[in-house]
Amino acid sequence: MAKRAVGLVLYVLLAGCSGSDPGPGGNVEFDAGSSGDVGGSSCAGRMCGTNGAGGSCGSCGAGFTCTAAGQCVETNPVATCRSECGARQCGADPGLNCSGRFCGTNGGACPTGTACMLGQCVCTPNCNGRTCGPDGCGGTCAPGCGRGFQCGGGTCDIDPSSRWVLTVTTGTVATQGAAGAWDPFGGAPDPQVCITISGRSTCTPYANDTFSTSWNFAFPETTAGVLQAGVMTSYVDYDSGTANDRICGDYTLAINRATFAAGGTTVGCGSSGWTFTLRAQ
Repeated sequence: MAKRAVGLVLYVLLAGCSGSDPGPGGNVEFDAGSSGDVGGSSCAGRMCGTNGAGGSCGSCGAGFTCTAAGQCVETNPVATCRSECGARQCGADPGLNCSGRFCGTNGGACPTGTACMLGQCVCTPNCNGRTCGPDGCGGTCAPGCGRGFQCGGGTCDIDPSSRWVLTVTTGTVATQGAAGAWDPFGGAPDPQVCITISGRSTCTPYANDTFSTSWNFAFPETTAGVLQAGVMTSYVDYDSGTANDRICGDYTLAINRATFAAGGTTVGCGSSGWTFTLRAQ
């Protein structure tokens, strides 16, 4: 009888304890934002939206939208410029989402006298109206000056101290002179050119009985300044033992810049004349 009483008391105590702890099969409630699974619901890795069981995993703040994957993203995101200026000094930033942004410290522009080339400020040569001299970038303006010329104010002019050789190349003579035939018996003339340079007279060889000849005779070297000042020339029909007939009258030839630049010219009278070249030394 005593053993039955003890067993009854133990039963009552155990029954009382089971009423305070329903165990894993009991009715447990979860917050809507929890990550636990209840009846097939899940919020694992989700910040917002449905939990799949009629509940919610949370909501997004103002300016954000919940995606199907349960993530909060900006409703109207502002694209971030990923600058790729690097060592670029100018021009537009080529980076992603960098429209309207520029490299360098001057809004993408370069200082005066330079231009933007491939992101670098490069010196721009200034040769407007200039054919020689500095271009402002360490170079020179083209085409520059040839031998015997010097640059002044961006243009080439004769260097008075430069030395030149005048060469008489060819000559032609009219078939009739002022007095008719050149020789008493109607023969052709014997043309010759003489030039006085710095007080020294030099003549080409005479060409025998011809109205057209070629000499290619070089006169003594002299300075451009002497040639510019003028040299005395004469074009004659050479007559041995008698006075020479003038094909063209004595003529002071002052060689100008254009003639130096052209490298020579033709001197003449009527249909007679002779041609010369100029070569800087």
